[in-house]
Amino acid sequence: MANKNNWRIIKNSNDKQNRENSYTNFLINNFEKYPNYKTCVKNFGETTYKIQIHEVDTHKKSNKMKRMLVYPYDDFVFNTGDYSTWEFGDMSTDWLILASDLTFKYNAYYTIAYCNNSLNWFDSNKNEISYPCFIYDKMTETELALFKEIIIAEGQIIVVVQNNNDTSLIDINNRFVFDSQVYKINSMKDFVDDGLLVFTMRKDGSGYDDDFDNNIANTETYNYTIEIGDSSFTQNIGYTTTLSATVKLDGIVVSKSIIWSSSDDSVVSIDNDGNIELLSEGSSTILVSMEDNEEIYDEITITSTSGSIPSEGEIVVLPNIEYILQGRTVSFSVYKYIDNIQQSDTFSVIVEELVQLQVLDITTEFYRLTIIDGNHFTIENIKKNGTITIRCTDMKDKSFKTFTIDLRGFW
Repeated sequence: MANKNNWRIIKNSNDKQNRENSYTNFLINNFEKYPNYKTCVKNFGETTYKIQIHEVDTHKKSNKMKRMLVYPYDDFVFNTGDYSTWEFGDMSTDWLILASDLTFKYNAYYTIAYCNNSLNWFDSNKNEISYPCFIYDKMTETELALFKEIIIAEGQIIVVVQNNNDTSLIDINNRFVFDSQVYKINSMKDFVDDGLLVFTMRKDGSGYDDDFDNNIANTETYNYTIEIGDSSFTQNIGYTTTLSATVKLDGIVVSKSIIWSSSDDSVVSIDNDGNIELLSEGSSTILVSMEDNEEIYDEITITSTSGSIPSEGEIVVLPNIEYILQGRTVSFSVYKYIDNIQQSDTFSVIVEELVQLQVLDITTEFYRLTIIDGNHFTIENIKKNGTITIRCTDMKDKSFKTFTIDLRGFW
C-alpha cells in the first residue's frame, strides 16, 4: 500500500510546480499583452533580451536609477555588474546593474543606474580602453544594496564600474578625466562577488599629457623613464667631467630633449650638455628631467671637497679568468672591498648585449647566465660564440664593473 506521506509530498510538489507554471504563463502573457517592453543587449554582445523598465522611488530616480524587469526566461540571464544597453528616448544608452531581486526565478528585478560617463585609459600596450561608468557625489553603499555607508568628503566623487579583467588592473592614485576635470583615485572597494568596482576620487591638477579632447589622463607619463649614467660621488674642487642620461620609452632607449640643473651652482655648475665643474666645498643635487615633462627625472648628489677623497672601494669578481671552454660551467662571486674589507653590498648581473632583458636568468643558444644570489652567479658555455660582456652593478650605490669572457670551443 502506498505511503500517505509520500503521496502528500508528491501532491504538494505537483501543486507548487503547477503554481509556478501558472505564474510563469501569467508573466509571459503580461509581457506579450502589454508590449511596452524594450530589447537590450548584455555586455555589448549581440544576443537581445526582452525587458521592462519601471521607475523607482523619488530619491533613486533623481540618481537616474530604474528597475529592470526581465522577461521570464528559463534561467537568470543577468548578474550584478552586467551592462544593459537599450534605447532610451531616441538614443542608445548603457546602464549598469547595481543590485538584483531574484526571489522569484521567473520574475527577476534588477536595480540599474544610467552610465553618465566613461573610464578611459591606455593599457601597457597603448591600446585605448573605455568602459561606461556611473558617477555620483552623494551615494551610499546602501543604495548599491551593499549595506555599508560610504562617507564622501567635499569635492570627491564615487565612480562605479563593472569589475572585469581590464578594470581590475586599476589601482590607487590612477588618474582619469571626466568632463575636462582630472580626478585621482584615493580609495577603492573590490566587490568581486557582486561584479562591481567602487572608487572614490578627488580632484587633481592637470598634467602636460592629459588629453582633454578624448578624456584620457597620463597618455605618456607612465611610459617614460630617465636614468643618469653615474652614481653619486665625491671629488676635489676643480674636477670636471660630463654626465650623461638615458631616456627610455617602455624600456626602449629613445631620443628626447632633457634639462640638467644643480641645486647649488656655487658648489657644482652644470650646463645643458651635462658638463660639470666642482667650484667650492659642499654638496649639490644634480637633477635631469625630460624637457616636456619634469615629472620624469633622476638625480645624484655630488660632493666637492678640498681634502682627501674617501675610498670608493673596489669591485672584485672571482675567479679572474678570460675564457670558458665549451661544455663547462664556472661559478663566480662578486663583492665590494673598501680598504681590503669585504662589504655587504649585493649586485645585479647582466649580459651587456642583452641589457634590455630585465630578467634574472638568461639562456641563449650559446650560453646560460644563472643568478644564485646577490653575490654569486654561474656562466655555462653551451656553444662556442666569441666573447660576451658581463656587467656587475652594486645595488647600493650603482657603481659597476664589467669584464669579458671568451666562449671557446672544447679546447
